[in-house]
Amino acid sequence: MGAMLLLDMQHVQRWLLMILVTLAGPVILTLIPFKLFDPLRRFYYPICRRGKLLQKSDSAGRGLQSLTVPQSFFIHFYIAGVLLNTVVLFTAFGFACKCSGGVRDQFSSVVAQLTGAGVEHIPFAGDAVPVLGKYGREAWRLVFLLLLFEIHVLRRLYECLFVSKFDPAARVNLLGYLIGLGYYVLVPLILFSQAFSEEGFSKAFIGYVTQKLKQEGEQWVESAQNTPDASVLISYMAKIGFRPYIGAAICFYGAYHQYMCHDILADLRDDDNPGSSKKYHLPRGDWFELVSCPHYLAEIVIYVGFIVASGGTSPLMYLLLGLVVANLYLVAKPTHEWYLAKFDDYPKSRRAMIPYMC
Repeated sequence: MGAMLLLDMQHVQRWLLMILVTLAGPVILTLIPFKLFDPLRRFYYPICRRGKLLQKSDSAGRGLQSLTVPQSFFIHFYIAGVLLNTVVLFTAFGFACKCSGGVRDQFSSVVAQLTGAGVEHIPFAGDAVPVLGKYGREAWRLVFLLLLFEIHVLRRLYECLFVSKFDPAARVNLLGYLIGLGYYVLVPLILFSQAFSEEGFSKAFIGYVTQKLKQEGEQWVESAQNTPDASVLISYMAKIGFRPYIGAAICFYGAYHQYMCHDILADLRDDDNPGSSKKYHLPRGDWFELVSCPHYLAEIVIYVGFIVASGGTSPLMYLLLGLVVANLYLVAKPTHEWYLAKFDDYPKSRRAMIPYMC
């Protein structure tokens, strides 16, 4: 079983890269203004449109538009993200705790060196476990990155439940919905894979997971109680480097503005009288003074934060950002055009998604 897991871990990043290229590549190509990519645009435009924009689509997308779900189903994205990321986060947390274990683990490490057990296996708790101390820094960096994403999806879930007000009549394309659902399953796996560039770390983690799968209930409880002291935890968190904290600051900056913009949109929805015909209002305040879709701009800022927090060396993270930018722009551009056509006094200085650019 361990060999099979190791094989999977060696290939997981390759498979994730292939999946992400398949998803992101065509979407990114739609942004290139060549006629060669017109078929891609005709395919993706109807998929990305939602709500009021579905009524503005061209005839090429009508077949796709016939398959829709309520826009309120967006909440499923964040439920899926929370469920999967929580499992991954707690698994990584348990491994990090084992890497920074107490006196008993350190004693086992010494015994291993004296008895010739080596660095691969140590007799501990009736089974074989790796010497994990040297992987503590990388393990806690992984926990930090997954925790950032956990905060993000929990906040978005909260906003969907208590801030955003979805129009009951608003719809979203079914294929676009399924792609979004798959995306929030994919992201935790991509973030999780960032720590497995070193073969030794992969082997150590697989050994930990294999041991956990063999444990019975009482052993699970015992191991769960073997968490590091606060001083040990603080020392490891101080060693993960400054990039994760800079990335976290960028994420929180984007999250704050995204929340503010969603709150502004929700307040506009509050202005509609129940039972009356739908009214559209000109959004103002915060980043709405710069762009028509500031909540999309904030999402991009958040993912830039994830890249910085991860170390900025993985092509997977940059592909992920490219997918986010391209997908959001496919919605932001027609939204901006709709605003310009709807409001005669719409500020001409506003751009669609990126201030002063596009």
